[in-house]
Amino acid sequence: MPLKFDVSHFIGPKVQELQTRNLRLQEKVQELETKNAILNLRLAECQNNVQQSREDVIHFKLETETHIDTRNKVLATADETREKVKEIKNDLKTLEEDVSYMFNDVQQIFEGHLENVMNRVEKVKIKDGNITELDKRIEELESALIEANDRHIREKKKRRKLHNDLIELRGNIRVHCRLRPLLAFDNGNLSPLDALHGKGDMNELYGTELGKPGSSSEQVVHAIDDENISVLSTKPAAIPKAFEFEHVYFPGDAQELIFEEVQPLITSLLDGYNVCIMAYGQTGSGKTHTMLGTKTEPGIVPRAGEELFKLIDEKPVGSVSVQVSVVEVYNNDIYDLLSDNPKEMKHAITTTEEGSLDIVSTIQMQVHNSTDIEKWMEHGLRHRAMMATKVHEHSSRSHLVVTLTVTNHKTVLASPRKPQVGADELDSKTLTPQRVRRQLPQPNLPNIGVQSPRKVAANDEPSSPATVAMTSDSFKTKLQLVDLAGSECVGMSGVTGHALRETSHINRSLSALSDVLGALSEKRSHIPYRNSRLTRLLQDSIGGDAKLLLMLCVSPAQRYLTESLQCLSFGQRARQVQRGPPKKRGYQSVVNEASFRPQSPKEKPSAVRRMQL
Repeated sequence: MPLKFDVSHFIGPKVQELQTRNLRLQEKVQELETKNAILNLRLAECQNNVQQSREDVIHFKLETETHIDTRNKVLATADETREKVKEIKNDLKTLEEDVSYMFNDVQQIFEGHLENVMNRVEKVKIKDGNITELDKRIEELESALIEANDRHIREKKKRRKLHNDLIELRGNIRVHCRLRPLLAFDNGNLSPLDALHGKGDMNELYGTELGKPGSSSEQVVHAIDDENISVLSTKPAAIPKAFEFEHVYFPGDAQELIFEEVQPLITSLLDGYNVCIMAYGQTGSGKTHTMLGTKTEPGIVPRAGEELFKLIDEKPVGSVSVQVSVVEVYNNDIYDLLSDNPKEMKHAITTTEEGSLDIVSTIQMQVHNSTDIEKWMEHGLRHRAMMATKVHEHSSRSHLVVTLTVTNHKTVLASPRKPQVGADELDSKTLTPQRVRRQLPQPNLPNIGVQSPRKVAANDEPSSPATVAMTSDSFKTKLQLVDLAGSECVGMSGVTGHALRETSHINRSLSALSDVLGALSEKRSHIPYRNSRLTRLLQDSIGGDAKLLLMLCVSPAQRYLTESLQCLSFGQRARQVQRGPPKKRGYQSVVNEASFRPQSPKEKPSAVRRMQL
């Protein structure tokens, strides 16, 4: 008989246990479902990120293609610009040849007419003051001269247009680089003081043979051609660094060759543009020699003055006047070097009514020729701060700024008068056409005191009203010639005390100049001109509308490698600065040259004038 168990006492707990387990399993299922939902959200987020990355890649590809197209267009535009420059150069060369031939022909025709007139004068017997035939011949000669003058004016206007087009294509900021020769002390065995042996100024050694030159292994900076320069690295496997500029001068290039590239800017000065020529480089690299030169090898400053007055001679007498001022920026203060005691008074930079910057409290002296400019320059340089260092015997401790202010007066021709020629006035001197020239007194170097308002020493009167009458309408242009103090390595120059403070101010002002160029090249909204009085003084030239030529002066020796690289990098930064077109000053016609006509044999201008191309 089977046994019967009473299971009712453990079925209840068992059911309860199973229910508890079922609840736990349901909770676990819910937890897994939650985790699954979270993973689905993460999966969707990742898919969105992947889609966004794909879109970014497509966008970057489109931008890359756009940049490549832009680059190709820029290269094509550059090629077209080079071709235009070549065409303009060819046009200028052709124009120069045509003008030269024209003036040779005019000179020959004029000399032939003059010889015929002189022969007729010798043959004609003047009776009872009857000189009708001779007067007729003189009128024919005057007509031929007026026609030649008209042709000269037309060719001159054409030349000016081509000249300004060429300068615009070259760029408003041009950077040239001059590599000085390797000298005896560049290898570090001799100092400049030992190398000189009492032979004079350091500038006289520039470009000259001084004892035994340094070995070729010491030279690390080389001029490849007239546009490229290469710097060798001291590391064995390093690649040489290359720099490209508008023009590179070889160590053997003379001062005259360098000024040939500067000469067109002097023409722009009289055409109504402000011009600035600035020399930049380390101490002893040849900046002062390039800008000032010596008596046997004049630099840019004296040659610019000579060229300026040659161009002025082509204009009507009294239509252009020139003043010169000489200042220095020393320890971030401005001093007037034409004063007897420059260090007694500091000068401030002010804004003129025209919106330009100027130092109105400095002395300006009237000059009448290039000799006057050189005399006032010598007077100012006697007060310039200079000192001997281990790098340079005559190291400049200040930035020198020579300013030539050119005032163009609008001129009109006075009413013509018919010449009255008597029998006793007919000689060879009367029949020779000459422009009436005033006698200009040679200025001495007086004892100039410090004067508050600007002083202009004018020693001459306007030309005769019978020839040219000046009106009140005039405009001014400026030529700034800047000899910057050289950047120095304190350890190499060995300066201490007060000289160390000077070096600190020099390097700080040059650093401010570099910051300004960097801000201009990057087109920042704020340009830090006010960080230094040097940059503030040159603001109209660097960031304004002047035509600026930056002359880099570089030492080729290995011991100056760091300073040379800094100088060349400064020039590269300056080339990246983009400014608007230069502003031409003046009235509608700078000088009414077409109205300048000879009124009498004594007032006839010379038939042959040198054309400055």
